[in-house]
Amino acid sequence: MKKILAFVLTLALLCGMSTVFANALEESTDYFYIPAPEGVIGSETYGFKNPNGWEDVYVYATGGRSEDDNNKMKYPGVKLNEHWDNEYGNIYTFSFAVGYYDTIIFNDGKYDITEQVKATLAEEFAEYYVKKTGEPIPENGKIVITETYGITNTAVYFAAECDWTETQNVRFTEMMGNNCLHRNKTYSPYGLGMYVSVDGVVYDIKTAYDNKVIDYIPYGVDFEGFENHYVLAENPDMELVHRCYDALSEEYGIDSEDDTVIYCEPYGMIDDLVLLHGHHGGGNACVIAREQIGEYYFYNGEPCGTEEHNSVGMYILTPDDKIYTLYEAYTEGVITDLEKAAELTNGESIYGIYGKSILPKLGIDTENSDWQKYYDERSFFYSVSNSEAPDFVLVMAAESVIDEKPAVHRFGEYVIYSNQTYSGYEIGAYIYFPERDEVYDFETAFGKFPEHQSDFIISLDEYIAPFVGVIGNANGDSTVNINDVTHIQKRLVGRDTLSNYPSALEEKVSDFNNDGKVTIKDATAIQKHLVGLI
Repeated sequence: MKKILAFVLTLALLCGMSTVFANALEESTDYFYIPAPEGVIGSETYGFKNPNGWEDVYVYATGGRSEDDNNKMKYPGVKLNEHWDNEYGNIYTFSFAVGYYDTIIFNDGKYDITEQVKATLAEEFAEYYVKKTGEPIPENGKIVITETYGITNTAVYFAAECDWTETQNVRFTEMMGNNCLHRNKTYSPYGLGMYVSVDGVVYDIKTAYDNKVIDYIPYGVDFEGFENHYVLAENPDMELVHRCYDALSEEYGIDSEDDTVIYCEPYGMIDDLVLLHGHHGGGNACVIAREQIGEYYFYNGEPCGTEEHNSVGMYILTPDDKIYTLYEAYTEGVITDLEKAAELTNGESIYGIYGKSILPKLGIDTENSDWQKYYDERSFFYSVSNSEAPDFVLVMAAESVIDEKPAVHRFGEYVIYSNQTYSGYEIGAYIYFPERDEVYDFETAFGKFPEHQSDFIISLDEYIAPFVGVIGNANGDSTVNINDVTHIQKRLVGRDTLSNYPSALEEKVSDFNNDGKVTIKDATAIQKHLVGLI
């Protein structure tokens, strides 16, 4: 029977007998329609048993709405994988939105099998229209399913309209959770014109989302005039969001019909200027960026496209909707109040909190911009005090790096290692006391304030620049024990052993007796220390 069927199909193809071909398909069990699972609406699935044993099976789909948006496949179409189904056996399957194709062809490039499919969403939408408006479809009205997008295991998303006497060419916008959705026209009977069919029932997309019929809003939808962007802030000023969105689109020439996604969210107002965070598709998400503008650092934006220099993604929008990067706005005199901008965006002064007090005391010339590369401060609170000022501030400060070789210094039972030598203090670490307005290099502070020595070391150990080692801990495992003795002995006889320290720091912490060199005496001294003899 299969051989006869194959012959008939081949004959039909050769002779162009489309009617005979279609009739043969209706009788075939090798190519068949698979009903959707219960609850799945708007999805068509066809199965193919590959009776001739083709090595590769493709499906070529065409016609229907795919013709309208020029989304035709290139023959031979999509390669299919064999799919196991308990009811139908080993088959190849192809699923698509109803009405999107009207012809599908399983093939290996030589044999064609075709079948017609029909859309059913119009009927469902007509029922929705009558229920929504409480009126019959007007005489001049016409139900139109304009596009279908996205099928889940429970729902099909689609766009639809019913022609009415006055087309409203104004943009319709709606917030759904953190999704800001736009269409460039207002549609009847629901302004956004986007719907969801679930279990044969049509909902406008907002009703479906608000009532948890669906749990997400699709992105990258190619509905005509549709835009969807995500807004992080709760209850944002949507007028500002829309102004920002339009300004970025115009500035960067973004086509509303492409797949570019624009993110836009206002930080707030500075006088009559909008300070906003924005970027469009092509940027790297979640980059950690810092940009200096005037006397402030601005942080952690996302690039506005791959070719734009605005790595922190901050913009200024003027009352006439002209948009500038924050850097451009400052350098061109559009904005002068950077303090307010830093406040709104959690930016920081390049001087930190205390830099303007500390830097003059250290004799660092702030007219030389190099100092900005080597200044940072961390506040530490250890005592219980009513004062808002920290106990002390650990500072990394220098005019420049004067030598790339490491600086290593011993303080009591600790060794501090810096992988660079700074001017004018080698390690570059200082301690500042805000209440006294006094600053000391680390060595001086360590000797002058013994009650704070452990706090200083702990703070420095938390700091990102230097390493802190403990005298005698030669292998760098944070504990002085017999393993450090073994480590030193092996090194002295030329056997390589692992250490968590840079070599210069390892040598310093291994010099237990502090005579300037590592010998067997240091190993012996550590052993005596471990048993309490020294």
